[in-house]
Amino acid sequence: MAQRNLDSFKGIVQFCQQVGMRTVTVLPGVDHPDYPQEQNLARSAAALAQCAIIAGDAGIQLCFEPHMGSVCPTPELALQLVERTPGAKVTLDYSHFLLQYIPLERIEKLIPHTGHFHVRQARPGKLQTRFAEGTLDFVAIAGKLRAAGYDGAMSIEYVCADWYDLNQIDTLNETMITKAALEAHVPL
Repeated sequence: MAQRNLDSFKGIVQFCQQVGMRTVTVLPGVDHPDYPQEQNLARSAAALAQCAIIAGDAGIQLCFEPHMGSVCPTPELALQLVERTPGAKVTLDYSHFLLQYIPLERIEKLIPHTGHFHVRQARPGKLQTRFAEGTLDFVAIAGKLRAAGYDGAMSIEYVCADWYDLNQIDTLNETMITKAALEAHVPL
């Protein structure tokens, strides 16, 4: 990992420490198509391991968020990366996997490795939907997280961007609807 990236990450961790954040989420690494998957995973694991040490020394949990275009777009590759990176956990966002029609059973294998959780309604083939159109049962998911020992928050994450048509809903309205539907059942 380049020294300027490490220096930048040290500053981010210092900020997290000063404001009392328990976790920091980073990208897992880029999938470089010119390199074999094994090499991409090894490079990402090495960089994440450096970040996990820096974060851990400051009492901060390092998490990475698997997603399309990264070195770990599937739950299986995310598991491989977390197993190679001592001290790192996953920021779990089911929507990144539903976009690819990955079944819930495969996604749920990441629950024991979850250090942070994102709430965003989605459905197979769609990264983000209105709450009423989504297929995720976040109350049930919260129960599975708690059963696995997860004691962190569930962060609502609707975004507005051109990427995968994320600009097709009213993010503020959906955030309020999601919060109202879940706040009695899950720690947001």
